[in-house]
Amino acid sequence: MSKTHERLGIGIDFGTSNSVAAVYDGTAVHIVDFGDGKRSLPSAHYLDANYVSTTGQDALDLYIDDNIGRRVELVSVPLGHARTSTGSYDTETGLPQLAQSNVIFSAPMFDVNLPGRLFYGSKQLLTAPDGTTLPVFDRSFRLEAIVTPILLRIREGIEAQLQHMRVTGDPDHAVVGRPVHYERSGEGGDERAVRRMHTACANAGFTDHQLCFEPVAAAVNYLHSHREQGGGTLLTVDFGGGTLDFCLFTGGSQGFTVLGTHGIALGGNHIDQLLFRKLLFPLLGEGVSGRFFTADGFVETRFNFSEYAEQLLNWPVSYMLNQNRYLTPIREMIRGGGEHAGKFQRLYDLIQMNYSYLVLQHIKDFKERFATQESATLDIPELDITLTLDRAAFAAAIAPAIAQFREALDETLRLSEIAPGKIDRVICVGGSTRLPDVRAALENQFPGRVEDHEIFTSVAAGLAIRDFERRKGAHG
Repeated sequence: MSKTHERLGIGIDFGTSNSVAAVYDGTAVHIVDFGDGKRSLPSAHYLDANYVSTTGQDALDLYIDDNIGRRVELVSVPLGHARTSTGSYDTETGLPQLAQSNVIFSAPMFDVNLPGRLFYGSKQLLTAPDGTTLPVFDRSFRLEAIVTPILLRIREGIEAQLQHMRVTGDPDHAVVGRPVHYERSGEGGDERAVRRMHTACANAGFTDHQLCFEPVAAAVNYLHSHREQGGGTLLTVDFGGGTLDFCLFTGGSQGFTVLGTHGIALGGNHIDQLLFRKLLFPLLGEGVSGRFFTADGFVETRFNFSEYAEQLLNWPVSYMLNQNRYLTPIREMIRGGGEHAGKFQRLYDLIQMNYSYLVLQHIKDFKERFATQESATLDIPELDITLTLDRAAFAAAIAPAIAQFREALDETLRLSEIAPGKIDRVICVGGSTRLPDVRAALENQFPGRVEDHEIFTSVAAGLAIRDFERRKGAHG
């Protein structure tokens, strides 16, 4: 016999890197399958030159395929005409003469070969000032319009899950996760992000929705799964791709009470970029000097690697390095030969073949191996790089991020005015909590009280349970 979605809870963990969705039927939580057994969907949206929208892993694949080896050609575009005279009358005929005008062009900024625009990590853009739009070819899109297609793809996955469960009707409700503080929030940023998320959710068909702090959702799921353990004071640590969030709460027969929340813009993506900078930049020419031709002749100076750094780290825009003004200095370093020529050949190949995304994927896999191994090898065959680090060397490379983690943990306890000894259990969710130095920092504060709980799906499950509970009264 079929059921109705009205009696189910739906949760959406819309993440910076990946999104997860869940359905709760009052008994069990069902994690949505987005195809081929994949229980997460990359939070990616690709618009091609014809404004055809693609989302998820397909969006990432299209971006990579369209940009490998592609030369960027920036040109000026006409903005309009400007008069260079006021016009006058011909003294012989008495007829008015046309005023002279020139066509006004923009600065070189339009990539004529651009096959499409990729938006990945759009969650961190939601805090932008009011009125912000993103240019795509000759149109401008509001930030909500960039997020909505990803939520529509998530809704399709939920619909397929409901069909599998023999549930009738279209899902029009959900509880959607949000961080304690969005990335790049600044003054008023959280409010702007929340407003945009409400609009995007409604546009995607979730007309009845609420937003819920992600670490609170993880707490809800943990208490639901451990009802037999009784009460206590607990701390959830949600360390995901873009943000780090904490929730202190009490739970038991007397109910669920949030004592405090805290969050910062630190996530697995930031650690990946830190490893890229620390381990690979020296192998790509950072800190190397060479001879460059200038108006004063050949000058010995340090290669200006800083011009490349940020675009290499932010791979969706790294294709912009494929311009002559970036490539010519690299070619000069390669032609100069010597012991460092191979580094610049790597840098040249990285840019020409648009390898930044693949390199960061290699780094992510390398990082995750330290959750279970004492040493790991970073193997990047595309650039002929092989590096092996033990845990001590790995810890040194990510030390700045671990220091930020400790500071945020201390601030959470300070804001809640609770001593570490008063906390009964610490619940870890999010892939970055598996890093050995994160776990060591927690064990140091809460010895013997740290545990994992459904690391990648806990937030979505808790959101679905929350949705079920809020709707239970309305539908009997």
